[in-house]
Amino acid sequence: WPFVAHLQLAYLLFFLMLGATGGYYLPTLWVSHRIEKRREVLLRPFPDSLDLLVSSVEAGLGLDAAFRRVAVEMETAAPELPRELQAVNNEVAAGVPRVDALRRLDYRTGLEEVNSLVNVLLQAERFGTSVARALRVHSELVRKKRMLAAEEDAAKISPKLTVAMIL
Repeated sequence: WPFVAHLQLAYLLFFLMLGATGGYYLPTLWVSHRIEKRREVLLRPFPDSLDLLVSSVEAGLGLDAAFRRVAVEMETAAPELPRELQAVNNEVAAGVPRVDALRRLDYRTGLEEVNSLVNVLLQAERFGTSVARALRVHSELVRKKRMLAAEEDAAKISPKLTVAMIL
């Protein structure tokens, strides 16, 4: 019978280690998954909202008013990104410098596209160049990047189908 007691102890230790490992790694995996899903939700409407931002600024609105306009127009289609833009407006209205508000937007979203938008806006403001022109150029680059990503995904399909058809 001592063998059975040792076997039960071994099972107990195994499940204890399994539970400890799961308890250590599962929250990290869950949070990473949630972050990735939020980034996808924020990224999906980004090109459209960037085009609307360009149109608003070129129509003569200031940057804060253009952010408000984009937040209002995009609210029903994709509420996450307009909420972030409205947070920038609220921070600026509360007295936070626009530079800090835009950097916080970049930090909250964690998207490379938003990071480059913030950098474009900050450089345009710092050097006194046209914000509308800078946004127009940036919008074209984002559109090209989106198209290249779609073409890359399309190019990956052919080898995958070839393997599937052979099998």
